[in-house]
Amino acid sequence: MNDIGGAAARMRVNYANFTPSVAAQLNLEAASCIRTLVLGGESLTPEIIAAWVPRVDVLLGGYGPSEVCPTSAVVGPLSLQSNPRNIGCPIGNKSWVVDPSNHDRLMPIGAVGELVLESHAIGRGYIGDEERTSKVFIENPAWCAWPELCTEKPAEKRRMYKTGDLVARCGDGSLLYFGRKDMQVKLRGQRIELGDIETHLKAILAVDLAVEVGVPRGGGDEDKMLVAFVCLGSQSSVPTDLTLVDAEVQARLHTLLVNCEERLAEKLARYMLPSVYLPLRTLPVTTSGKRDRRGLQRIIASLHKQELLAWHRPSAKGSKGRPIVTDMEKRVASLWCKVLKIEVEDLSLEDDFVKRGGDSLAAMKVANLAKEAGLRLTFRDIYRRSRVLSDQIELCLKGVANTNNTTRMTRAPRAARALKSNQFRGEGDSRPLFKHPVALG
Repeated sequence: MNDIGGAAARMRVNYANFTPSVAAQLNLEAASCIRTLVLGGESLTPEIIAAWVPRVDVLLGGYGPSEVCPTSAVVGPLSLQSNPRNIGCPIGNKSWVVDPSNHDRLMPIGAVGELVLESHAIGRGYIGDEERTSKVFIENPAWCAWPELCTEKPAEKRRMYKTGDLVARCGDGSLLYFGRKDMQVKLRGQRIELGDIETHLKAILAVDLAVEVGVPRGGGDEDKMLVAFVCLGSQSSVPTDLTLVDAEVQARLHTLLVNCEERLAEKLARYMLPSVYLPLRTLPVTTSGKRDRRGLQRIIASLHKQELLAWHRPSAKGSKGRPIVTDMEKRVASLWCKVLKIEVEDLSLEDDFVKRGGDSLAAMKVANLAKEAGLRLTFRDIYRRSRVLSDQIELCLKGVANTNNTTRMTRAPRAARALKSNQFRGEGDSRPLFKHPVALG
């Protein structure tokens, strides 16, 4: 995680499979040994294709949900003219495009529908979750009985998996990807069930809320954030302009969130924890009365990343903790600032990496920059061991001290070997010069 490109170079890796997010963080020069690269787990972008096409002999795109191992479709070799939406043709399975609301109806070529996969590699189901299993693992849809589609024995059971992905089949048999049909989204290569997060949050906070993924103003796909919108009531003083942080509302929000993150972390994986909790008077709804998720995404898109994070910490100018003073503090803080795009004046030694907008990919970037700067700070140190700036500075100081001790220890045996082999001589004298330690008592 700290130096994937360097590890690839040292082991002379020529074939690799990465998510686009990870591939975007690699040092292209260090990873020049890679000749075949497969990108999967996330949607491709024109930028990631353009970055790697000139660098490798073969660039492929892979698609495959975990429920149908290992890869269900492949596209490539990719070129600069390739459509990032095209996930390629199925391999090792049969693919069907069905009506998203009724899997007994097949969709024609060119029409958007839900992708259903039929394979011997389909999982048995979700452990301890029969209800969810029965919804997506299906057997013998109505069209299985059609003579033109019935290649198996009539009595044979055909198991299939409903992916939840919306696709359209092209004339050449390849598939175009159009997103998810439900509340499941991809964030930095991880599948996230927004409904699960909302359920756990509501149980903890006991208020109306919604969770959404969106791109802050001026950001790109790599800047996507998981935001929890917390409804404080129509009578609350939440400002209509969320760029203006109201101290009273912010204090009420923080009181509500006391111990919330710790309790949520007991139920969910770290990547499913919201980066920001944003207050609203009421949650937006559509004209039909349903939750307006696009409206929530527009709120995220209207705010810069730091404007979103301003609600998540005690002060818009960082916490009122100890300032950055020493040389080592400034060196480590500058790494945070470069990756998180904040000013060093806005940081304090008590700041938390994740609460200032960091995530696993940002931690990888900081670890790579630390390596370049000669600092001993790993991905684990930044994202798992301690997310607090002062602790990371302490780790770097210990790393410098250990390096100095190691240097002194390696010099001593060299001196001893030099003495043993008579390498110490007087200047201009070919005879051996022995120096004996003298004990003074």
